[in-house]
Amino acid sequence: MNERMLESLGQRLDVLERHNSRLKRLAAGLFIAVVAAVVMGQAMPSRAVKAIEAQQFVVRDVKGNTRAILGLNEAGEVQLLFTDSNKQPRIFLRARDEESGLAFFPKRGNSRSVFSDRGIWLIGGDGKVRAELTLDNDQPSLAIFEKDGKPRFNVQLLEDGDPKVTLVDKNGSNRAVLGILKGHPVIVLTNPTGKIIWNAP
Repeated sequence: MNERMLESLGQRLDVLERHNSRLKRLAAGLFIAVVAAVVMGQAMPSRAVKAIEAQQFVVRDVKGNTRAILGLNEAGEVQLLFTDSNKQPRIFLRARDEESGLAFFPKRGNSRSVFSDRGIWLIGGDGKVRAELTLDNDQPSLAIFEKDGKPRFNVQLLEDGDPKVTLVDKNGSNRAVLGILKGHPVIVLTNPTGKIIWNAP
């Protein structure tokens, strides 16, 4: 009887020791977790960072290719560049003291569209302006250019609000002018030397 009781007590003791060992490991784990939480809480700032200061920020994709750059150029002007997966520029934004500009680049070729606080320009693959829409002293004008950069067509809204359309030949001479003058339509045709050959009225 005593032997069976001792054996039973020994088995119970073994169970209790294993259970106690698990409790000790659990308590140790909880203690470590609590200490880590306290340390991390002290290391983290009590409030969110309000500003991050740097002269340049670079965004890269998973392949390590640069996809965006925000920073200052050598002249101290703020600029932002976005590139595609082929490392080609697609959007460019620059802020200057005189004026700011925004440029869009196509997927292929060098042509682009440029926007600024003075107007809009469409530039061909050769880098020459092909069309421009500008606002000068609150007077809008639209000009179309040849591939060589020479103006061929111009539309203006004059200071008094009257419209004016000018057609230009390849030599840069105004050959036809259509507009409204003091409420009356006016048409003027000239020869290559600028001499009027017909007009109405």
